[in-house]
Amino acid sequence: MKNITIIFLFFFTIFSFSQEKNKIFVNAGSSHYPYMTENQNNFNISVNFIHQTKKTKWAMEYYYLYSQNDGSFPSFYYDDKELFRYISFGNPETIFEDTKWNKIEIVEIGSKVHYLILKNQKINLSVNLGLGFGYDKEYIHRLLSIDVDTKNNRIYEYSYLTINQEGFNGAVFPGIHLDYHLGQNFLLAVDGGYHLDVNMIQNASESNTTFWNFSIGIGKKF
Repeated sequence: MKNITIIFLFFFTIFSFSQEKNKIFVNAGSSHYPYMTENQNNFNISVNFIHQTKKTKWAMEYYYLYSQNDGSFPSFYYDDKELFRYISFGNPETIFEDTKWNKIEIVEIGSKVHYLILKNQKINLSVNLGLGFGYDKEYIHRLLSIDVDTKNNRIYEYSYLTINQEGFNGAVFPGIHLDYHLGQNFLLAVDGGYHLDVNMIQNASESNTTFWNFSIGIGKKF
């Protein structure tokens, strides 16, 4: 993490005060969380500021990002009667998997270094590498034990664990950016990338703050 930070400070020092053209985008799209049980009602929104440097192949970006995934938490979760009914009439053989519910929300700020690989009058295509610092809230539900009435195969008693945890995290964010000039300095953007929790780099463990990011945006060049 320290080495990555030093690299970004190096690029920041070289490029930050040598700009020619600025771009600002508002993006919205979908996030896919590979280590979570389900991906539904998941989305991201971001505000992205990019300035082109005098070194025409390079640009710097600064971004604010919000991403969430709450698809696995059922709408009735906070209704005790409905939750009891769902578990009681569930299949005892699959109920532990059926109630592995997760929800996560991430707010992040960061910067990216862009390298331009294609440019003409209409299109700019670049690859980028970002470093972000974020705050996340995660909610986890796990069924711990069940008692089953074997006569009618119904769950009549159970215990469960709910965890609400929050904290700060760092992320490395490789990606690709395409913007298309619509006219009068308005731009259409397409962005994609892989948001990787730095803890996975250090110890190769799974993390729910790791996700694939895809978004479309409208921007303005000035």
